[in-house]
Amino acid sequence: MGIWDDADHIRIPLLDGSYGTGQITGSDGGNPTLLLTLRRTATADAPISPISLAEVVSHLRTTDAALRDGLWTVPGFEALPHPRDSLSPLNIPDITHDPAIVEAFLNACHGLLGWHSFPDRDLFDSMLFPNTKRPATARSGK
Repeated sequence: MGIWDDADHIRIPLLDGSYGTGQITGSDGGNPTLLLTLRRTATADAPISPISLAEVVSHLRTTDAALRDGLWTVPGFEALPHPRDSLSPLNIPDITHDPAIVEAFLNACHGLLGWHSFPDRDLFDSMLFPNTKRPATARSGK
């Protein structure tokens, strides 16, 4: 896989200069499947700790372009949340999101971008982990 592997944590830059946290759950055709959380750090290399399933706001497919280009960093790895079968690629919609959409989603989760910023007003709702509500920090406007 190269620069990333299963269970690697990733840091995704946010619009305010902070970093969101995700974790790679596997590979689908050479590209990562990843979960996203509402964890936020001041630096890309801040210490990592295990993620619980209760923290997951999204589980999706993306390309590895942002990892290859160094835009998303890998500060380390930890065990994947349990139960692991809830993170099966079979439970993810068959859509591969561009890293820019993933970043926009995470920014919207933190209220740094409006939840309805795209012509498809339901895009971010469709990216939420099953049975997960829109984060309280999200703002509805553009």
